[in-house]
Amino acid sequence: MPNPCPRSACRNLDFNPASTPAALQRIMHTATLRPRSSRRRRSRMVTVSLRTLAEWIARSDIATVANHKSALPGVRKMTSQTLSPARSRLNASYRNLTLWTLQGWLVMFFIGAGYAKLTEPMTNLVELMRWPALVAPNMVRGLGVAEIILAVLVLAPLVSWKHGRPLLVMAASGLLALEVVMLGLHGFGMDAGPAVTNLVLIAMTAPVLWMRAREVR
Repeated sequence: MPNPCPRSACRNLDFNPASTPAALQRIMHTATLRPRSSRRRRSRMVTVSLRTLAEWIARSDIATVANHKSALPGVRKMTSQTLSPARSRLNASYRNLTLWTLQGWLVMFFIGAGYAKLTEPMTNLVELMRWPALVAPNMVRGLGVAEIILAVLVLAPLVSWKHGRPLLVMAASGLLALEVVMLGLHGFGMDAGPAVTNLVLIAMTAPVLWMRAREVR
């Protein structure tokens, strides 16, 4: 099979990002100068040349096309950026590691808080937090049980991602709602320390809920 790309045109296929528009113009100019009798050969040459250009763009890790001063008339300024599959997997790994770190901190905090509500005397809880004096002791103990259950469900994807991810999203939603309510209680009672703690917990729980709810595996 004859080579559809003449040597004079193939020498111009060594593209770089700065000369991409000029290379396209040379290809089109070369194709235009061909006689009418070789129309089929000219079309084949342009197809191979454009295919070579597309393969060169696909091989780059981050393909950036910028034609600020394009020599082709009617071509507007365009800039696009595409991550390679390897770079996308690396970013996904970093994001997953960050989310699991936040989940681990949330689990440790709420298991400790729930255990304290279940085991500490009410007098100690009233000294640490003012709001237990305003509710029944059983409500405080029940809140401790709820915090431990929600904290354990945050780790449910370790067993099964398919069945554990919905439980994780549900647990993160419950913890976020609980943190918002407790922020209001501590703010109303002028407890600055617990209020700041709940703000930090909200800042940790919200990204976990948002990112895990969007993930599909």
